[in-house]
Amino acid sequence: MNSKKVLILDESKISKERLVFLTASITNFEIDTPTDVESAKELFDNHPYEFIVLEHNCKMSNEFMTYVLSLNSKQKMIFLSDSINCPVDCDTCVDTFKFVRLLKPISIDNIVKYLLNGDDENFICPNKYRFDNIDSLEKLYDFIYLDENCFFTEKEIKDDVLYIKTNVSGPLRFDELAKIEDNVNEKYFNLTFTEDNNIAITQL
Repeated sequence: MNSKKVLILDESKISKERLVFLTASITNFEIDTPTDVESAKELFDNHPYEFIVLEHNCKMSNEFMTYVLSLNSKQKMIFLSDSINCPVDCDTCVDTFKFVRLLKPISIDNIVKYLLNGDDENFICPNKYRFDNIDSLEKLYDFIYLDENCFFTEKEIKDDVLYIKTNVSGPLRFDELAKIEDNVNEKYFNLTFTEDNNIAITQL
């Protein structure tokens, strides 16, 4: 009997190697790790995959995800992400797709848990409705992930304001800004800039 297959798409060599090693050690899955989107599409066209593990911020992710869903909207996909703000609302996602979004910092063991217990009953996104539940500065402080940043690297709450700070004098990193903005729910918070290029977030 053929073993199950998993496709891993991640531009980070280190994280991909760790995930491949653990997956191979704990499961009997056959593992494919394409390095470009065309190779990924070709593999998907020719093989049934039990899971696709996708680093959501890699350049290939959106194109490949769109391609996969055009062929199989129920493909089980595990997203590794630093944004809780999904492109579709939770109810639509649950009804239409089979997505699990894991938020950084991500334990590799947590990914493997879904690979080992990936039946429909257990394949449930742990962050379902979480974006709407981050409704205080304290929750937002705990959630915003800065470890991979090189511009916005510090955070503190002072006088009812959450500051996301930089100690760098270089040009603003708009990619880091976009990730932070993506995690700030406009229903609850207001985001502005200070004169020294720090971010100030207040509760509405």
